Amino acid sequence: MSIKYARLISFLFHPILMVLYMIIIPLYIKLYSDCSSHQFLMLYGMIITGYLIIPSMILYLLYKIHYIKTLHFEEKQDKMIVYLVFGLFYYATFQLVILLDLYPLIHIYMLIPILIIAAYISISFFYEISSHSLFMGAFTGFFIGLGYDLQQNYLILILLLILISGWVLSSQLFLKRHTFREVYSGFFIGLCGLILLFLLLSK
Repeated sequence: MSIKYARLISFLFHPILMVLYMIIIPLYIKLYSDCSSHQFLMLYGMIITGYLIIPSMILYLLYKIHYIKTLHFEEKQDKMIVYLVFGLFYYATFQLVILLDLYPLIHIYMLIPILIIAAYISISFFYEISSHSLFMGAFTGFFIGLGYDLQQNYLILILLLILISGWVLSSQLFLKRHTFREVYSGFFIGLCGLILLFLLLSK
């Protein structure tokens, strides 16, 4: 694996982008098929704005005033700031969607990234893990749990996510951003955490 290829994988499957994939992919598999096109446009417009555009602009502003050292967010302090900013906007968008009563089924799926960020920040105080691995494990666990909850077969998608997880975890090791233990512990925490969450919600 070349450095250029590893960085590309790391960018395409950055935790912030994986959050959007986690919400947008169910649209493709027709999970929200009973939602009107007007609701779709409003809902996904709000999600993209609140989950990506506004927090990204805030982070760029923090970078310009030198509150964040680089836009690569490689230092622990910068990562904490990134996830705090995104977490706050995730929560604000989540509350707005609830307030507007836009398709209640999506509420739990919007809440999941907030829980993942809260878990990452909490764990990071005591133990270093890869955020890429944590979100990739959670992404995979999300569709395992979703398939169980909805009694749907997402085997092909899950196998594809496992394959992609291998690329993402390998890229983190190749770029020497984390150790083997930090990468794989992050993945299994995310994977098991999301499966357990769906098991608890299905009771």
